[in-house]
Amino acid sequence: MDLKINLNSRATFLGTTVFNLASLKSKSCYIVSKKYTPLAIVIFFSSFSGFAFSSETTSVLPVSTSQTLTAAVLNTTTTTLKTEKPKEKSFSLSTSIEYSQKVEVPINAERDRGTDLSLAASYKINNLYSASAKTALTQDLTGPKNSAFSDISLGFSVKGIEINKKTLTTHSVSALVPISTNSLERDRLRTSIGLSNGISYTGDRLISKYKLSLSKNFHEFSQNADGLFLTEYRITNSVELAVPVTEKFSISATGLYRASFTYDKDAKYGFGIDADLNYDFTEKLSVNLGASNEGNALKSNGTDSNINIYNEASSVFRAGITYVY
Repeated sequence: MDLKINLNSRATFLGTTVFNLASLKSKSCYIVSKKYTPLAIVIFFSSFSGFAFSSETTSVLPVSTSQTLTAAVLNTTTTTLKTEKPKEKSFSLSTSIEYSQKVEVPINAERDRGTDLSLAASYKINNLYSASAKTALTQDLTGPKNSAFSDISLGFSVKGIEINKKTLTTHSVSALVPISTNSLERDRLRTSIGLSNGISYTGDRLISKYKLSLSKNFHEFSQNADGLFLTEYRITNSVELAVPVTEKFSISATGLYRASFTYDKDAKYGFGIDADLNYDFTEKLSVNLGASNEGNALKSNGTDSNINIYNEASSVFRAGITYVY
């Protein structure tokens, strides 16, 4: 008995090229002798898909019932459209205006108030390195209503090591360019350099950063114009937390603890706490409402903690708006 294989159909060879098997010499079928039947079956099963085997020539069983292939042209190439991601900006400039006032209302005096205009620029050199610069103009709204620029902070950061998809180490160096009146005239500061290392976590419901920084100041003299010993070294531990509540609304908090060492080897300890409610109108425009408190970490006895989230005498309320160009 001979086995008849119906080839009156189109089949796909290795998923790439379409063959019209009906164009072979025999338009109906090929008859494979019984002697070579096993070998022929193995060859056809390993090379073709899309047709069936039977012992009669009266049945054609294509796997696909679609007839659209009849209009296909041999050697047709498939074009894959690739959507390019928007090119990331290398340079950005952020400007913010923030109003602040102390909680405490002095007796027979006006409450301390002021505004800060901050400018921060960043430049991504490549995928590994980036640079930044920041300064601010402070305007007092009480008393003599003085205004002054803060020192310019310069930064250079290196892309850290990826621990996993959400965790990354952070590394940066910084320098200070003194331009404020207090730094130039009172403290005679020449410059300051710093080194920071940390770790950051970016999740769907939490963004957190920890940073350990060491900085050294370079002054012309060890004492300022008021006769006080100046700070030579400073070690700072800082933690930043941000919780996205919605796509546009988030809550953030920052805490730091620093140890400062003067030229006469005296140690001083300080703290700072910020908490903010943030709302993003657009990707570029956002507002914040928050409170801050900072001061000495130890009370006057040198042992008891003076760290408080809120203190009527030193806490400050803030409201600001930020725009990123």
